[in-house]
Amino acid sequence: MVGKLKSIRKEKGNEMSFDIKSITTPQMRLKGIERANAIRKERKELKERIAKGEFTAEEILNNLDKYPCMQNERVKRFIRAFKGLSYATADKLMEQYSIADCKRLKGLGKRQREGLIKSIDELTWE
Repeated sequence: MVGKLKSIRKEKGNEMSFDIKSITTPQMRLKGIERANAIRKERKELKERIAKGEFTAEEILNNLDKYPCMQNERVKRFIRAFKGLSYATADKLMEQYSIADCKRLKGLGKRQREGLIKSIDELTWE
């Protein structure tokens, strides 16, 4: 984030502002970028393993604590990771279980999670 952020706290009726660069050092930003790239790489590798059939939807969705890189993955991208599931199928499943396009895996409700597990396992069963 570049630019100025506004503080919620008010002082004498005026909002205080500060520059984001004064809060983070270049080293802190570099560490953050490295961490984000490591998570992206781990997520990519896990999705490749999902596509190969090494994991089921149930294994991932019921064990998100074990796979923290998948917690912030969008539901639609997760569905698409399974071999043979198209964008249309992903849209259909998300509509069927009332899941918003912007929803992430960690934000799924119990019924949504159970419905996706059942549907994905049925559709990918060989």
